Amino acid sequence: MREEPVIFESYDLSASGFVRPSAILRRMQEIAGRDLDTSFGISYDDLRARNMAFVVSKIALSLDQPLREQVRYTIRSGPQETHGATFPRSFVIEDEQGVVARANSLWALLDFEKRCLLRASALGDNISSCPDLSDGLACERLARIKDSKPDCSDERRVYPSLLDRNCHLNNCNYADLATDLLPKKSGEVRELHITFQKEARLGDVICLNGFSRDDGFLVNGSFRDSEENCFLAKIKMF
Repeated sequence: MREEPVIFESYDLSASGFVRPSAILRRMQEIAGRDLDTSFGISYDDLRARNMAFVVSKIALSLDQPLREQVRYTIRSGPQETHGATFPRSFVIEDEQGVVARANSLWALLDFEKRCLLRASALGDNISSCPDLSDGLACERLARIKDSKPDCSDERRVYPSLLDRNCHLNNCNYADLATDLLPKKSGEVRELHITFQKEARLGDVICLNGFSRDDGFLVNGSFRDSEENCFLAKIKMF
């Protein structure tokens, strides 16, 4: 388990003045990478030398309150027990008064060249497990909405500036794709669930359809050329 201080800066804020969910996901990604490196001795470069890479398959983020600029938060993260080819990892963010956010994520280990799943045994016995910091927060099962007219639509192309070292659209950017579709004056994000179904790569165009429902705002993301699913998201507001 790893613990770090975190302060959000002006560039992490939305127009409302609160921290964007994508900025929170970036801090989660950073501490997860450092925990893997310092606690278990597995750096990104080590994985690539072995033709491996971690990719996230699901994320759940729950906020007790919107996060603010220049507040001294503490973020903690640790992996849970692996299940087959799934590597769960949980997170908690606290201020001086207590917990302000929790998150859970499910990761997969890939053969980098073949883009196929590898089991935990490919890493040997390097990764131990920690207590669940998310307080049981589960990644919701999301399904694509069909035969229903969306409330709003958009398209986004994947440019080089959006790629990460895995040569695909970084997971944090999906939070921006989803929240950009929210209706105006919809309030701040209280809960965000994302299911990543197929990686988006350079030049791909993602068609986004948003649906307002009683249980939240749903986003379908699919590839324009193939109509295959790219990602699904569900957003709940304060």
